Amino acid sequence: MSIETRSMHITPVGGNVFADLGFEPEEAAALKAESQRIIFEELAIKESLMAELADRIEAKRLK
Repeated sequence: MSIETRSMHITPVGGNVFADLGFEPEEAAALKAESQRIIFEELAIKESLMAELADRIEAKRLK
């Protein structure tokens, strides 16, 4: 049994994977914008958590 492992298409950096998947241009743009918003929010939460942890580690003089 053989499994195909080659990539058939690679979306370039800054491209729109939703457009590549066949969504209409308006919907692809909206989906890309929404996914970028979600990623931005999640990264902000992670940064906040890391800052809080760093502050606690420093305050308790942990290594």
